[in-house]
Amino acid sequence: MCGLIQTLWDQMRAELRVDVVPQMGDACRALLSSTLGPLTENQREDLESVERSTVKLSRRVNGESINWADYSEAAHALRGPLNSTIGFSRLMLKGVDGPITSTQGEALETIYKASRRMLALFNLLLDALILKNQDMGFEIESVSATEVLDELISLGQTLARNRNFAFDARVNPSISAVKLQSNNKRLRQALAALLALSGKYMGDGVLTLRAWTGEATLLIQLESQGCRPPAKLLSVPSTLLTDEADCSIPYDAHLRLGLAWHILNEMGARLEAEQTDETCVFTVALPIS
Repeated sequence: MCGLIQTLWDQMRAELRVDVVPQMGDACRALLSSTLGPLTENQREDLESVERSTVKLSRRVNGESINWADYSEAAHALRGPLNSTIGFSRLMLKGVDGPITSTQGEALETIYKASRRMLALFNLLLDALILKNQDMGFEIESVSATEVLDELISLGQTLARNRNFAFDARVNPSISAVKLQSNNKRLRQALAALLALSGKYMGDGVLTLRAWTGEATLLIQLESQGCRPPAKLLSVPSTLLTDEADCSIPYDAHLRLGLAWHILNEMGARLEAEQTDETCVFTVALPIS
């Protein structure tokens, strides 16, 4: 088991144990007690499923060992209960089992958002482990730049709404015909990680996405005005998943930038990161077909 991945897992487990799981458990118990409003029979059944998954999650982060050498076992350890809490809380938020009150909605949002965030980070952790063991394949294919950017813009707009900052997209129209030499799934993963990292440290600023073509490349830039990530995070992104990594960097930022850098590097792309005052800029140069 890689010492770096173990360190990052220990940091993630600490957040789950101290903050996330207790918060989800409190929200679930408040809903089941009906102090936030009455429940239909189906709502109660769904919440009991959420409670069982939360208990299972608690048991796995508080004591049960995970065999990290077996990716499927490691994935099952947390993905199962997290997917369960995501699925059932989402059904209730959509009103499938009956209407909910605003206070019930707030408690369900707590469960839903916390579960989704931790699942995303756990998936990044598993991908980092796979990449460290050189088992992550990168089949290069022709990818539509427009489709990639449309998804990234949609993610940026959602992130800006949730975090209360401004988002601006400036995409050169000539990009509509551009095809990239990349891996569709991994490229989207890397760009989404950079976007999430840009939004994580935003205040009341503006996150601007720019895209234009250079010489045999497509350049995508994320400029965050009012963003102050840890300075040492941006100084050496290439070392973040290596034995030289500084594990004092917050583990979620560590995983996002480290994995993005290594994925892009494996695909023959370049990532540059810089910060001046309160402006953080990520620039990605991608090969064009």
